[in-house]
Amino acid sequence: MRTGDLAGAEEAFTRAEERDVSPLPGRARLELLRGRPAEAAVLMKAVLEGENWDRLARTWLLPDQVTIALAVGDLDTARSAAAELAESAQTYGSKAMHAAAEGARGAIALATGEDDPMPSLRRSVTLWREAGSPYETARARVVLATAMERAGQLDSARVELADALACFDQLGARLDADAVADWLSTARDRASS
Repeated sequence: MRTGDLAGAEEAFTRAEERDVSPLPGRARLELLRGRPAEAAVLMKAVLEGENWDRLARTWLLPDQVTIALAVGDLDTARSAAAELAESAQTYGSKAMHAAAEGARGAIALATGEDDPMPSLRRSVTLWREAGSPYETARARVVLATAMERAGQLDSARVELADALACFDQLGARLDADAVADWLSTARDRASS
């Protein structure tokens, strides 16, 4: 899915189902990418409630749970998933989990306006980079850029977006790269008018 081949992802999930292998949570992510967050939320709920996940495996589903819940305006679910993610990060101590927890905290703050999202989002970017996860670092930069733009820090937002775009291009993450390129183009157009 990161390469932008949604049809290929759909085909792979269909083949998995034909072999009695659950395509979840991948199918939930696919629905979100297709702009169908309500369907994604139903699928993610089914994933988390219907499987016997051990705590570690469940933890890795929680960032998607936060993203999908925020996309449908379900703050209670987003907050619950973020709290569980933060607790697991404390238990396991992994940089990647801490990065995901900070990102979830920042995304909720950005969505609600209740707290300043930037400290958590900056920590998320730093921790993802330290964990050696370039794709997640770039995605965290995009969320940070959103917060910066809302705070009127347009130049800083453009720097974060340019760094994210370079990473997405290098990784072949077409959907992400195209979305960021469009955003940068729109920002340039606004700045020049």
